[in-house]
This record gives sequence, structure tokens and C-alpha cells, in this order.
Amino acid sequence: MSRIAWKKLASGQGLKVRSYTAEQGQEFWLDASVWPGSQEVKLSEMTWQALQYHAQDQTYGVRLGGTEISPDRGRSHLDTVLKQLALSPGAAGTSGSGEP
Repeated sequence: MSRIAWKKLASGQGLKVRSYTAEQGQEFWLDASVWPGSQEVKLSEMTWQALQYHAQDQTYGVRLGGTEISPDRGRSHLDTVLKQLALSPGAAGTSGSGEP
């Protein structure tokens, strides 16, 4: 919550999360339970943040519902994260059961 850019959100620019350069060995978590907004907004913003962490070669994990993806990095990790986000209930195009 402390990394949310509240002024940008209040001015209608959407949810933005401040990102800081991580020191070697630092891990980040994308946790849906603390992300504000509807499920669809959470998934969208978590997807954006995962792409940012990947581009910065950061180590990050995901907590989404009852699913936890351990912190890691690299293309296969990003693919796993994006698939989980895409198949989550509330994602655009899903039936709510996790099946597309």
C-alpha cells in the first residue's frame, strides 16, 4: 500500500505503483489480497507489474486466491505468472471457474 502513487490515482491517471531499484537478492510479491480495486483491475495491474519486474530482471512472486507462485525470474516464470493471471476468475474472457 505504501508504494501506491495515491496522487496519480486521485487525479484519474489510474493505479500506479512506485517501483524502486532492488538490491541483489531482493524479492517482490504481487499479492491480490492487498491490491485495491475490482478483481479485473487487480489482475490488469498485477499483469502490468509482472511485465515491469520481468523487464527489470527482478525476482518476484504472486499470491492470487489460494495460489502462490514462488519468487523467481526469467521468461518461463513470466509465462507461468501470466497464465495464472489470465485463467483467474474475474479475468476478461474467463467463465469464473478458471476455465477459458
